[in-house]
Amino acid sequence: MFTLTDNQKIELIEKHLSNKLSIKEQELFQQLLESDKDFAMAVLFQKDLIPSIAVNGRQSLKLQFEELEKAIAATNTKSQETVFETIKQNIEAEIQQLGYTIDQMIQLFRPVPNYTTAIAATTRGSSLSILSPENEADLSEGFIRFDFGQALKKDIEILIEDNQYDVLIEEEISAGHSEATLPLPTPNFKAGRYYWKIIEGDELVMIRTFFVRKDLMEGLSRF
Repeated sequence: MFTLTDNQKIELIEKHLSNKLSIKEQELFQQLLESDKDFAMAVLFQKDLIPSIAVNGRQSLKLQFEELEKAIAATNTKSQETVFETIKQNIEAEIQQLGYTIDQMIQLFRPVPNYTTAIAATTRGSSLSILSPENEADLSEGFIRFDFGQALKKDIEILIEDNQYDVLIEEEISAGHSEATLPLPTPNFKAGRYYWKIIEGDELVMIRTFFVRKDLMEGLSRF
């Protein structure tokens, strides 16, 4: 098998990803995949890692890490360290593009301890049924939709807070509604952990947490 230059290898990977390899090129690609660990690693990055970061976290970075760990399990320790260091650099670069440091981003995803206790308490005692959103949902689409399953019997108030206790949204929902959709404006809802509360009269009947860019929180576990 003749030796390919780095540019030729890159071109071969790009043609593979766009399904444009000829039969001979497919054979060559498979041979390189089996015999050249650097080539195999390059294919892995092009196919899985880079697209997952480019699409704003629509795939879980945590899952990407797990798959990557399995894929490089046979490589030597130095190669693994290089791969994971590259991944960390990519995550850090994306966080910096959002205007934060790693430490600041960790703070944005930090849970509120007494709210964690309250979530468990209202889960057991609430008579109000909420079909969605689920607790710890990733709501990165710019809105939050509440599905009550049936028409509300009483007026309620929905409060949405960040993990610094700042109230970002207050919305009253009158009896008779079975659902409600609230916008989550990007300027106020950057990446991080948030909480929604439902108040009935003067009573807190339910509290749950949700995330914006949950994939970043999962990626932060590597730091």
